[in-house]
Amino acid sequence: MLLPLSLFGLFALGWTTNPSPSQVHLSYHGKPDEMVVTWITFEKVDTEKSYVLYGTDWHNLTEKAIPYHVHSFIVPGVDEIERWVYRTKLTGLKERTRYYYRAGNDYKLSNMFNFKSFAEDMTNFTVCIYGDLGLENGVSTDAVISAAQEGQFDLIIHIGDLAYDMHSEKGTIGDKFFDKITPISAFIPYMTVAGNHEHKHDFEHYKSRLTMPHNGAGVHDNQFYSFNLGQVHFIGLSSEYYGYDHVEHIKKQYRWLEKDLTENTKPWIIAYMHRPYYCSNRNGKKSDCTGEDNEYIRVGDGDVPGLEKIFNEQGVDICLWGHKHFYERLFPVYNNQTFYQMLNVYRNTETPTYIVTGCAGNREKHAFYSDYIPSYSAVRSEEYGYMVMKVFNSTHIHVRQMSAESGKFVDDLWITKTEGYRPGVKNAPVYGRKIDKERLRQINEDSDWD
Repeated sequence: MLLPLSLFGLFALGWTTNPSPSQVHLSYHGKPDEMVVTWITFEKVDTEKSYVLYGTDWHNLTEKAIPYHVHSFIVPGVDEIERWVYRTKLTGLKERTRYYYRAGNDYKLSNMFNFKSFAEDMTNFTVCIYGDLGLENGVSTDAVISAAQEGQFDLIIHIGDLAYDMHSEKGTIGDKFFDKITPISAFIPYMTVAGNHEHKHDFEHYKSRLTMPHNGAGVHDNQFYSFNLGQVHFIGLSSEYYGYDHVEHIKKQYRWLEKDLTENTKPWIIAYMHRPYYCSNRNGKKSDCTGEDNEYIRVGDGDVPGLEKIFNEQGVDICLWGHKHFYERLFPVYNNQTFYQMLNVYRNTETPTYIVTGCAGNREKHAFYSDYIPSYSAVRSEEYGYMVMKVFNSTHIHVRQMSAESGKFVDDLWITKTEGYRPGVKNAPVYGRKIDKERLRQINEDSDWD
C-alpha cells in the first residue's frame, strides 16, 4: 500500500518557483531493477547539482542518481516560458521493494514520494487505463488518485490526449495538469502515447515533458515503444502519424513493430494507441470510426501499411484505444467481420479484443454512441470512467470499466486462452478503400473535438 499523502505532503508548487522541482513523474522501461524519474524546473540548474535521492528507508536516503539527460524547451512566440526537463534513472533496485525518493537539486528538493519496484516474474498485477483526461472536467482524476493511494494499481496507461492541452495558456495547462496528477504519477509508473491534442507545434510539449522507453528505431519522440512486465508485452503506438499523414514515421514505426512482434516471447501482447479503427461513436458531423483517419490506421494506403493485418498475423491479444469520449468494448472483429463470443467471457478469441476507453473526462465532455449498434459492439457506456485490468497469469486477464460517477463497474470481462494460444484469423486479407488525403486533412482541422 502507498503511504498516504498526509505523511509526505502533496507537492503542488506553482510554475513561478523557478529552481523548485515540479511535475515529478515515474516511467518504467522494462527492467525490474530500474525506474525513471522525470521532473521540471523553470530555471536552469546544473546537471551535477540536480539529482534524485532514494533508498528503502525514508529516514535515510542513501542512494543518489544524477540526470542522464537535461534539456530545455520553449515554443517561440507561444510559450514565453522556458522549462528545464530532468530525466534520471534509478538503478540497482531490489525486486518487490518499497523505495522512497526526492527529486530536485542543491537548492530545493521535492516532497517525499515512494514506489514499489517490479519483478521479472510479476503476476497478479493491476493496470489502470484511460484516455482523454483533462485538467478541466477531469471527472476520473479524484477516483484514480484515491485508488492509486490505496495501492490498487501497479501501472498507469494514459492513451493520449493529456491535460487539454499541454501547450495551452503558454503551457501552464500542462504544468497544472502534471502537478494535479502527482499523487498518481509520482507513485506509479505513468505510461503514455500521444493523441491529437498533443500534435500542436510538432508535439513539442509531449516530446519534451514525457520519458517513454527508447525504441531503437531512430525516432525517439515518446510516441512508439514497447516494454515487458511480467507475462505481458506492452506496445505503445502512434495513431497520430496516420492522423497527420507522417508517412516516413508510419513506415519506421511499422518496420519497428514487425521486428518487435517477431521477437516477443511473452504469452500476452497488449497494444494501445489513441485513435480507434472500430467504434459506434456519434459526435457532431462524424458518426463512427469509418473516417479517413480510422481507415488509414486500419488498412493503410498503397505502400503505407495499416495495423489491423499485422495485429491479426502476429497474435495481438488486446488493443486499447481512446479518442472517442465514451466506452465501448467490441466482440472480436476482423475486416468488419464479427466473431461472437460469450458476452462476459472471451476464450481463445479469433482476433484481438478491442476496447475504447476515452471517457476519463475533459472540457469537451461526453461523446455519444450512435442509435445504430454494429454487430461487433458488445458493451457501450457514456459514463465518465477508467479501466482496471488485472493480469493473473499467462491464460487469464480480467477487465472492468469503472464509472467515476457511481463508483460501480459498467463492464466486466474475462479474457482467457489456453496456454500458448495466439489470436489470428488465418490467411485472411484485409480490405479497405482508397484514402482521401484532402478529407483526412479536413478531419484533422476538426480533431480538437475528440
